[in-house]
Amino acid sequence: MPFTPFHFGLGAVLKAAIPRHFSFSVFCFAQVATDTEVLVHMARGGDQLHGYLHTYAGAVGVGLFSVAVGRPLCCRFLRWWCVQPQVPLKEFYGGSPEISLFQAAGGAFIGSLSHVFFDSIMHADIHPLLPFNDSNSIFGVVGPGALHLACFLLAVFGALICARIPNSKL
Repeated sequence: MPFTPFHFGLGAVLKAAIPRHFSFSVFCFAQVATDTEVLVHMARGGDQLHGYLHTYAGAVGVGLFSVAVGRPLCCRFLRWWCVQPQVPLKEFYGGSPEISLFQAAGGAFIGSLSHVFFDSIMHADIHPLLPFNDSNSIFGVVGPGALHLACFLLAVFGALICARIPNSKL
């Protein structure tokens, strides 16, 4: 399934650990940008759903795209969200809706590269080291259930830490 929220767990923990140096919103943007490839392949009825964007070389391109396009979009969304009187999770947000280039780059590249890593464990049609190597040596190293559970626990752990830190910037 494209756009799985399980990928967001790592971002939640990183946001909790380094809130002023990491953009969770750009991280999520990079995750979704990566999986647009799967959506396109599904719509076309392709046999291989994961292609170039699910390689580490492709992840670098997604990271650059996410900084260039995702950062301004996420800033715009956060500016809108900050002025809304009754939005969810607002009590955990404080400060400026601006995302620094450093925060955006951290979110974008960690998001796109971790996406390839997690999907490489789960999907046989991923060749993360292309164009240098067409193998996927980490496929199946843990089962899908264990991988989903680990990502879910990361999300819960990150959310609990963020809830305890007032004014952490999403």
